[in-house]
Amino acid sequence: MRNTFLYIIWGILYVGCAALGIFNAPEWAGVLGCISFFIPPALLLWQADRNSDQKTVLTVRNLSLIWLGTTLLLLILNIFSVAMSETAGTVLYYILVVFSSPMVCGQKWIIAMFLWSYVLMTSLKLLKEKKKG
Repeated sequence: MRNTFLYIIWGILYVGCAALGIFNAPEWAGVLGCISFFIPPALLLWQADRNSDQKTVLTVRNLSLIWLGTTLLLLILNIFSVAMSETAGTVLYYILVVFSSPMVCGQKWIIAMFLWSYVLMTSLKLLKEKKKG
């Protein structure tokens, strides 16, 4: 039951980060939203480690990989959108804002990228430890 609650909170924070990115919130609100977005996955991994719950660790790892991979793809497409029309660039940007909302809302991509990579590395470490033990 706790996992479901944390996933719901994580989803609500995702929507909140997307709103902060779309409506150009103050920078402090975006940074706070970005940092708070990563609290539920950290709690999920901590709880999964205590309960030896591989399924939760795999879910968090897969979500991290999907978000980081898609963000990279959208960034590359945004770079190539320079040769496209302004409308195509704008559409790609807003897709990036919605999909990569923790990165965009804080306007400090380094914070979100660090936290995403931390969540990914922690989940990989937990999976590796479970294979050994």
